[in-house]
Amino acid sequence: MKSAKSSFVFFIPFILGCGASAPPVESPNQPSVVTTPVTPQAEPTASTDLLAGGETFDGKVFKLRLPKDWFVQPDPVVPLHVRASQTELFPNMKVATLKLPDGKSITDVVKASQESYLKSGTVEEVTELALQGRQVHRMVMTQNLPGNPNRQLKYFVPAGPRVVIFSGQSTSEEFENHLPLFESVVRSLELAP
Repeated sequence: MKSAKSSFVFFIPFILGCGASAPPVESPNQPSVVTTPVTPQAEPTASTDLLAGGETFDGKVFKLRLPKDWFVQPDPVVPLHVRASQTELFPNMKVATLKLPDGKSITDVVKASQESYLKSGTVEEVTELALQGRQVHRMVMTQNLPGNPNRQLKYFVPAGPRVVIFSGQSTSEEFENHLPLFESVVRSLELAP
């Protein structure tokens, strides 16, 4: 893992602003969300070969393994933003932490995420599965941003009073090629006690 020397920061917002104190207030003018049925799945196994020689990033609330040739990108919003290239936007991975607002659950965060993607794309899939003994939510979506159409994998992982949100993005054409790497990085996630 290398540090990027570029100061270029491209921000695709994480749900709830990565640190916002409350989820968006629902309005009768907001579009309704078609909720994909949550399907429990067995915990997949991690592929350690994809992360061989990589380094561990310690974000205090979480640790995870990263590919050795990826670059840490400075980002004022999220604790971790890495890219495969210093000059290309995709593929990239981000990890954010969000303190759950009082009375809100991880399901509320996932629902807010789904609603936000209706403005710029399509939520393809939402599933619930076990990861290291925790029930997590996995979401795949397409964003149709002008000049930057992409697909994204998100995981929402409970961590005490917080949610760790992992995002892996790639071009729509290359997403399936990068998906095994994104999944491997998620499987390497360790949460602070």
